[in-house]
Amino acid sequence: MKYIITILTVLTLFLSACKTTEIVSGNVILVRHAERDNGVDALNDVGKKRAENLAKMLENTDIKAVYCSEYQRTIATAQPLCERLHLEPIIYDARDIPSLIAMIKKDYSK
Repeated sequence: MKYIITILTVLTLFLSACKTTEIVSGNVILVRHAERDNGVDALNDVGKKRAENLAKMLENTDIKAVYCSEYQRTIATAQPLCERLHLEPIIYDARDIPSLIAMIKKDYSK
């Protein structure tokens, strides 16, 4: 339930920041970091396996960019996908969601 609330909160922030004259083309896929060790900003073995599975699941999609917060667990979750797609993750400040929204809008608005 906590994950759903987090995703809904980010979606709400994103949608509320969009102006009616702007159109964001494409899809935004939100993924929460994989399992981490308690109290450590790193993935555990289950989290590493989940990150690999995520990469396999998304490798044949038309993903143009991968945005990650500065936390090692989020970067490690995205790393297998970034490697498969030959993308560098775009790092953003997890405390500054409006800047993330602005980056996405700037890069993908028509």
